[in-house]
Amino acid sequence: MLLSHIEHYLNSEGIKAFPAWYAELKNLFLNQDGFINIKYAHDPVDSGCIHIWTEFTNIEQANIWAQSQMKIDIQAHLDPMRTKPMLVERFELVDY
Repeated sequence: MLLSHIEHYLNSEGIKAFPAWYAELKNLFLNQDGFINIKYAHDPVDSGCIHIWTEFTNIEQANIWAQSQMKIDIQAHLDPMRTKPMLVERFELVDY
């Protein structure tokens, strides 16, 4: 399984727009092969940062999403409201 952690740094307009943007994003994910889950949380220290966690069955499926036009288009909606570039971390989870 592949877990991605994304940090979005947004201005006040972006923070207000985020819930509607997230609902649209989540709806897109529901139709993606290999998609398992998505969650978000506001940073308890930095009020301008929102964390998103996504899970895909494997890295190949996650890469298909990451390179899709849908992902590029929806990400662009937040771009004018960013205070700094988003941070993306990926982890391959292993069961023992």
